[in-house]
Amino acid sequence: MKAVAGHSHLTRRGSTYYFRRRVPLALRSAFPFEAWIESLHTTDFEEAKRLVRQRSVEIDARIRAAEARANAAPSPPLRLDEASGLAAGWLKDRLDADAEWRLLKGPDWWRNQETVLLEERAAAGSQLANGLWRCVGKDADDVLAKAGRFYGKEDPSRRLMAGALLEAQVAYYEAVEARQRGEVVSAPSVPAMPLSASSGPPSGHTVEDLISAYTADKAKAHGEGVVLKRYGHIFAALRELLGPQRVVSTLTRADGRAVRDFLATVPKHAGKKYPKLSLREAVGAGERDSAPTLSPKSVASYMQNLNAMMNWAAAEGWIDRNPFSGLVGKAEAQADRRAFSPDELAQLFATLVPLRDQRPWQFWIPALALHTGARLNELAQLRVEDVVEVDGTPCIRISPYTAEGARSDDKRVKTTGSKRTVPLHADLLALGFVEFGTPSWAPNEENQLREAYFTLNTRLEAEREQEAEERSQSTVGRLEIEVRQGLKLNPDRVRELIASGELRPEDADVAFAIQDRYEDNQYQQLQRARANIAWQQSQADRVRALARDRRSEAEESVARNIRIRILSGELSGPAATRTVRQAFASGGMSVSSYERLLQEARQVPLDGNLAERAGAASEERSLRRTIETGYGLAGTPGHISQGDWTRKSEAALEAFYSNLRQGERPMNALLSAHSALGVPQAVSRQAARSARADALNNPEGPDPLLE
Repeated sequence: MKAVAGHSHLTRRGSTYYFRRRVPLALRSAFPFEAWIESLHTTDFEEAKRLVRQRSVEIDARIRAAEARANAAPSPPLRLDEASGLAAGWLKDRLDADAEWRLLKGPDWWRNQETVLLEERAAAGSQLANGLWRCVGKDADDVLAKAGRFYGKEDPSRRLMAGALLEAQVAYYEAVEARQRGEVVSAPSVPAMPLSASSGPPSGHTVEDLISAYTADKAKAHGEGVVLKRYGHIFAALRELLGPQRVVSTLTRADGRAVRDFLATVPKHAGKKYPKLSLREAVGAGERDSAPTLSPKSVASYMQNLNAMMNWAAAEGWIDRNPFSGLVGKAEAQADRRAFSPDELAQLFATLVPLRDQRPWQFWIPALALHTGARLNELAQLRVEDVVEVDGTPCIRISPYTAEGARSDDKRVKTTGSKRTVPLHADLLALGFVEFGTPSWAPNEENQLREAYFTLNTRLEAEREQEAEERSQSTVGRLEIEVRQGLKLNPDRVRELIASGELRPEDADVAFAIQDRYEDNQYQQLQRARANIAWQQSQADRVRALARDRRSEAEESVARNIRIRILSGELSGPAATRTVRQAFASGGMSVSSYERLLQEARQVPLDGNLAERAGAASEERSLRRTIETGYGLAGTPGHISQGDWTRKSEAALEAFYSNLRQGERPMNALLSAHSALGVPQAVSRQAARSARADALNNPEGPDPLLE
């Protein structure tokens, strides 16, 4: 994946955009993965930017919930309408996804949903009926996390959310069943519903407001560049850990400890090593590269800056008091640094003397530092006008102001008290510093030389940067070839390439991203293969189930036909028994049907045609003509299938002869048969009366039901 410059968490693979964000180091145990890597399913840049912002907000909420879980700080109680609203949003997301996949996958998705319904529909209903809310406990946690909520395992709010999801789950399967039948089912609209006031953000100045106001205030005295350099890590840590919209008045000491502990994991020189990464991402990259982290002294220094920032907020009335006060003591040195010995100083300056004429600044700055004790930046910013004479004593003037009293844009001192005039040591005078500091050329010539130097230096830096970029890109190409050949990148080797200048730190992330992409492709292929095997297995199970159902239907049909023949008197005595045994021996009948029919064959007397004996011959003919006519219509548009009509016909004949055997009147037996065929009661009665009248007047007349 290739990161999109200027847009956090937005990457691209081919023409498709992806969301990628690492899990915070302190929360790795709360998530079963190291990073969120999700396709945004779009090739449109503007749409991708909108989606990545939306996903970032959701992930921020999940991170806040995980932090609350880690601190064992549950959210305010959930209301019923809030749980219903969150469940409706969950249902809408799933139905929208189902609609999208139907368009993408077509018949394959229809078959997939058939399998899902077969396996999960009944289970969902059973869970709802029995109140098994723990079955969706994890889903409830995910929904709550997206809303920035956290509750304990047995918290009533978690149970309320799970119950709402049980209902939404059943509604989802009912909607999918309707879509499987070709019905139009739209995802429900979810009105915007803010969470309860107790769980919503309190009003007041936010972290981003504090950063902006503090930067503007301090920039007046020190310049914005100095403020950003000194507070950059603090600003980034506050934004990434606490969130830019976090209200300052809600900050606690736990937040301060989280910032302090996070700073302890930040790699040294993170801005230079990983310039394109956020602090969170730089921490992950530093762990991968085994990069050294900030020293305790640096962390303490940053925390002192944070304390100063919070004290400013308290002074401005934004907060009642500084919640981070006392979290860290004064930054102390990690080693007891001794002074140089005279022999060491002599050896050091012996190597610097030859540079006095070639590169004089490399000689004079150490010499001035030795004899004045001034800071490095104070000496490096000295100008010709800063070499002055006070009461006949040569001095240097350390000040952020020019000789005319105007503030200089490129000169700084640490504090107001650092502005001073320092007399020059006799050794410096003997070495000729005054003559060096007050050359004979005019100021404009000095400016021209300085400008020429900076121009040349800038060009050389650009050329070196270009060479380093080309060399690094070539190394990335070689590493990509190795990855495609199945070799895994070795972090130690990557560090060696960075140290040798063959690979830039920012391009190391590109190389690892190439490896991630290759491994993602391999994993996706494996997942597709597993899904295909599972689908084939489910299809085979469905085929076997259908075969069993059809065999069972065939056995029932054979048994029903034999029973009809026995009941009607067509089969009786030994012939009926023999027919039953032959059907069972051929495998066309179940054991239970065989035993039942064998008993009926032995019980039915040898009394000939039942309909003729019962005076129901006309009703029998009417019923059989109705059945035959129905066979002609079955299977045509607007009518039932041949198989369904066969089952109805067998049930109707069975009901007709059973009623006659029980001594029912012919008309009632015909009404019972019509009921089995699905004939409305009023039409059935009219047909039965017509059949009876026809039997008396015209035995071969038409069937009024078919008219």
